[in-house]
Amino acid sequence: MDERDALQRARDELAEGRPWLARDRAAGLLAHRHGDPAVLEVLGDAWMALGDEVRAGRYLFLTSRDDASSSKATAAFMSSHAVAAEAAVAVRVIDGIDYPPAARFRIAELRARVEAGGGEWRPGRPPHRRPPPLPKSFLRRALGTLAVGLAVVAIPGLWLFGLVSLMTLLLR
Repeated sequence: MDERDALQRARDELAEGRPWLARDRAAGLLAHRHGDPAVLEVLGDAWMALGDEVRAGRYLFLTSRDDASSSKATAAFMSSHAVAAEAAVAVRVIDGIDYPPAARFRIAELRARVEAGGGEWRPGRPPHRRPPPLPKSFLRRALGTLAVGLAVVAIPGLWLFGLVSLMTLLLR
């Protein structure tokens, strides 16, 4: 399925009264289309339909929406964070994305609040596509398996060597 189909299906789920499916579909799509205002808007609308204004505001913050419900949701999102820097981390502004004008205005306001509070503005970067490094537990298991394998092979080999040596001494 192509990404446009997935976004349209999320919109259809929302229109058909299944916001939980729209939310899940849009969240999966957002993992591939970081900061896409169309996906963020569907995700915000889904959270709004589910009755969670704070989460809806987090996503609608980065869209061009500027109606009463989105303003109320973004205000709820902002008031849910005691410090502007916390809101900046939660909203996940990504460097290099061309956000719509309304979103750029909200981002500029948030940046000014962060810097006025003595914080440093640090927009994020899209997640990298490299696989994460292997966990140490995997390496420990691999070394443990190797050690057991060597023991399974070495112990009978040593027994056999000892038995042959003993027979050679006895038969002289």
